Amino acid sequence: MRWGKNRLDQIHDGQARAVADRKRLIERLKAQAARVTVVETHEETTIPSKPEHRRFEDLNIDDAMAAAGCLGFMLLDDNVGQRCSLNRPTLNLLGQFLAILKTGQSWIVL
Repeated sequence: MRWGKNRLDQIHDGQARAVADRKRLIERLKAQAARVTVVETHEETTIPSKPEHRRFEDLNIDDAMAAAGCLGFMLLDDNVGQRCSLNRPTLNLLGQFLAILKTGQSWIVL
């Protein structure tokens, strides 16, 4: 047997080193978790503060959507394609995004 016992010993040694590495990693993670301090919540930290001024609070969504509808796009593959505007689903997502910017309240958009 050409690869016989010597090769099997190398495989077993590699597996033993991997097990030892995993154990050291687990111990290091446990030690790191023990160092993390728990932050207690105090009453003064739970009181909401005055909301910050939002940059887009005065955004006019209708004007922004009208401007987006006027934009012309061209496909740039091998040849330059015809001009086209944003399709309805993209305009809908843009409207939702602008509403999120204005209100500051986000929700999931898929």
